[in-house]
Amino acid sequence: MGNEIEDVHTRLWTFVQYTGMSESAFCSRLGFSNGFLGKIIKNKISFGIDKAQRILYEFPELNCRWLLLGEGDMITRGNFGRYNDVPPGATPEEEMKDMMERLANEVGQLKVKLHHIETPAKPKKSK
Repeated sequence: MGNEIEDVHTRLWTFVQYTGMSESAFCSRLGFSNGFLGKIIKNKISFGIDKAQRILYEFPELNCRWLLLGEGDMITRGNFGRYNDVPPGATPEEEMKDMMERLANEVGQLKVKLHHIETPAKPKKSK
C-alpha cells in the first residue's frame, strides 16, 4: 500500500483536519458526544456502521471507500463540502456563498504572504 494511510482511525482524523473543524465542532455537527472522536482515534476503538453512515451523510464529498478501505482519493470529485459556519440543511446557494467567502479570505492571506516574500528586507542602518 505504500504511503497510503492504512487505518480507518487515522483516515478519519485526516478528514477532520481537512475540514478545518475542531474536534468538538465535528462531533457536535454529527450529534456525537464530545469525547467520541478522541476516544476512537486514541484507543483505535471500532465505531459502528451507524456512526460511519452519519459521517458519510453529513460529508457527501468524503469518499466512503477511502475512509473505510483506504482506496482512492479522500474527496470525491464534484462535491462541495459544508464546513464551519454553514449550518446543516443550508441551501446549495448558501454553501456556495460560504465556500466563495472562505476562498476569497484564503486568497487575501496568500497575497499578504506573497507580498512579504517579494518585498526585500531593508538593511538596518548602523549607528
